[in-house]
Amino acid sequence: MPKIVDKQLMQDRILTAAQSCLAEKGYHACKMTDLAQAAGIAKGTLYLYFDTKESLAIALIERQFAQFEASFPDHPAATLAGFEQRLWTTLDLAEDQLGAIRLFFDLLGPGFANDAIRQVISRFFDRLGDSYARDLTSLALA
Repeated sequence: MPKIVDKQLMQDRILTAAQSCLAEKGYHACKMTDLAQAAGIAKGTLYLYFDTKESLAIALIERQFAQFEASFPDHPAATLAGFEQRLWTTLDLAEDQLGAIRLFFDLLGPGFANDAIRQVISRFFDRLGDSYARDLTSLALA
């Protein structure tokens, strides 16, 4: 009987292991073999989930931004002090998120050379800007 695997759970497991591996070794030094070993899976299994290291990195960045966005409040800030607190909260990274910063710089390199990653990051900052604009518009109307 074939083994039944929860695809989302396995993908999360791979991404969590990859984040640690990439933060430790850096994007360019880390090989798919290293990523598979970090996740405790065979290299062939890793390729079932991510066909390239770049696709894995993009998924990792998207996951990181989704975690940031989960902290965005559902309603606009009621006061300027509340908006200021929101800005600080957005910038306050948890210890386990700091490794993502190295990954971003490794991937982007000079001039944001990778178009796919640049688009992911651009979309995130568009959503973040829209969220801040909603707050500022609400404060201006108050």
